[in-house]
Amino acid sequence: MEIGMNNPNIRTIYVQARQALTALWKRPVRFSLRYKITLPYILLAVLLAIAGTIVITRIVVDSVQGRFVNQLMDTGKLAADRVVELEEEQLATLRVVANTEGIATALKNADTNTLRELLTPIAVNTGSDVIEVLNLEGIALLSLRHRPNGGPFDYEQSRGGDWYTSWPIVQRVLAGETDTIGDKFADLVLDTPWGATFYIAGPIYDYDEMIGVALVGTYVNRLVYDLRAASGAAHVTLYVAEGQPLATTFSLPITLTISSETYTDVLANQEHVKTVPIDVGDTHYVQVLFPFEVRHGSDLGVTATALSPGYLVQTNPLNRLSITLMVLTGLVGVLLVGTTISQHITRPVLEIAYASREVAQGNLDQEVNVRTRDEVEELAQAFNEMVAQLRVGEVVKDIFGRAVSPEVRQALLDAVSRGQISLGGEVRTVSILFSDIKSFTRFSERHTANQVLTMLNEFFDAIYPAISEYGGVINKFGGDSTMALFGAPIPQPDHAYRAVKTGLAMLEVVRQLNVRRSKRGEKPIQIGVGINTGDVVVGTVGSEERLEYTAIGDPVNVASRIESLTRQVKEHDLLISQATLDALGAEHDFITKDLGYFTVKGKSSQIHIYAVLGTKQDA
Repeated sequence: MEIGMNNPNIRTIYVQARQALTALWKRPVRFSLRYKITLPYILLAVLLAIAGTIVITRIVVDSVQGRFVNQLMDTGKLAADRVVELEEEQLATLRVVANTEGIATALKNADTNTLRELLTPIAVNTGSDVIEVLNLEGIALLSLRHRPNGGPFDYEQSRGGDWYTSWPIVQRVLAGETDTIGDKFADLVLDTPWGATFYIAGPIYDYDEMIGVALVGTYVNRLVYDLRAASGAAHVTLYVAEGQPLATTFSLPITLTISSETYTDVLANQEHVKTVPIDVGDTHYVQVLFPFEVRHGSDLGVTATALSPGYLVQTNPLNRLSITLMVLTGLVGVLLVGTTISQHITRPVLEIAYASREVAQGNLDQEVNVRTRDEVEELAQAFNEMVAQLRVGEVVKDIFGRAVSPEVRQALLDAVSRGQISLGGEVRTVSILFSDIKSFTRFSERHTANQVLTMLNEFFDAIYPAISEYGGVINKFGGDSTMALFGAPIPQPDHAYRAVKTGLAMLEVVRQLNVRRSKRGEKPIQIGVGINTGDVVVGTVGSEERLEYTAIGDPVNVASRIESLTRQVKEHDLLISQATLDALGAEHDFITKDLGYFTVKGKSSQIHIYAVLGTKQDA
């Protein structure tokens, strides 16, 4: 047996294999859409994971202290801003108290009951802790104080008390002092029977006569919690003279005193930020100190906001390993989710691609059923609509020689696409509008053909928008006449109303047209409009080569005859039948005039005619 390349069988196999490999090499490489989506997604996820690990590690290692200081400064700024807001709120409440009708009279009469009735709603609505009204002797005629931890209506009241006259803000108000801001003053009052309170004080006037003092206050113990909420959950402590803590949000019994030098330095060097470390139990905190500054630029104390740096990630190898494992776990999850999503996306796309190839080969019996509630579903719907239009294409060529109007054309296209086209017609209740130019024959005899056509084109250009505005379909133009349908081919339950509104609109546009004609030195034109309502046969009629959409029936002829009556009833240009009036219903807003019964050509019985004079809104 011959062995090697000299063997014909082996040589044949070699040649065939080489040809197959060459063809495979030259063949364009196709990648599935699934891989085109998934592979870049995987690469991007890996790159983002690597970058995220590096960035997070650097943030943890390099930025802990910087971020902590920035956040601590932010808490101080937010708390300081809240002090200003709180002062404005108390000032607003004080103005309400001073200006409420009846307060001045009750104060002059020392009527505590009336003061209670007037001030209690103000206290409840504003959420104030303390509202007090003093007479000119500095004695409280009414003191409303919210019970700590009580409900919104839980206020205790009292009268009297000789301690108010020792308060500087009360003394300044009673003395009638004012400054560049006004006659209201703020202070921290420490020695009240109900505890330290932040007060705003101002005078109460009866016209130009000061008759008393109004006080609005916030308990300091509640104030620090208000500042904590505003500062983003930082602990808040309020220090007064010599650095003694007045109130704090820390719950443990601790010593928070700051040195008198630090206290003085904060108030003296307000442009510099001062921080002080403190330990509360086993937790280390850093406080940022800033003045408790109120109205007139007065410094009433020092406010401190405190955060613990322990909430930040500590920079140790264990945390780095945790971050790496977290990122890797997230990466695996992202890849699994990404692969699932890519399959969910590509499956309907591949289905559309297969159907597209079938359509390209001439198979129009294709429809894709995709329910993804996104752009792919819109693509599938567009594909189905495209195929439906391709099916309709040949039918449309047979139906239309020339479309009468866009509405007719669209209605027929929709009917064909749904397989609901009825070439034999259907019975439909419609309103038919006929219009005609009066004395058109005389006009034609006295003008050239070009002048007649120019006038007609200008006339039809004017009335077409009026008809289209109310959904009318111009069935045909016949010389100087116009026939419009309402209620077909598109059903319109209010077809009679639309027809009458169109008639009035046509008369108005002709009036405007005549204004322009008069300016050009041309004679005005006058039209007559007749409207009738009834059951007619609507549909396509004609030959296989050319079809026309029209309406056939006695109501059409009657509408034409009603329009002719406008030459007989010369003072009215818009006439309607009893059937149209009935179709309008009892609640219509048109002004009509009963013209009685008329005999028209082609009808053995008389028809009841009405003139439309306008709408009730225009009357």
